[in-house]
Amino acid sequence: MEKIPPDLLREIRNDVNLAEVIRHLGIPSGRRGKRLIFRCPRCAADHAAISPYRNLARCFVSFREGCKRPGSSGPRILPGRL
Repeated sequence: MEKIPPDLLREIRNDVNLAEVIRHLGIPSGRRGKRLIFRCPRCAADHAAISPYRNLARCFVSFREGCKRPGSSGPRILPGRL
C-alpha cells in the first residue's frame, strides 16, 4: 500500500474538525476547559482529548501505558496527530 504524503495529511488535518467527527461518530464526549474530552475508541478510557488550537487528538492512557484493548499494537496517537 502506498503511503499518504505528509503534506496531504497536514491538509486533511487542517480541513477536518476532529470535534465534529467525534460528535458525528457518537463517541461520548464533554468539555473540560477549552478541550473536548472523549472516550478513547481503542481502550475505552475517558482520558482522550482534542486540542482546539492544533486540531490534534490523543489518548493519555494509551500514550502513557499502551492500549489495554486485547490485540492492540501498543501506544498510539489518534488519527488527528501528525
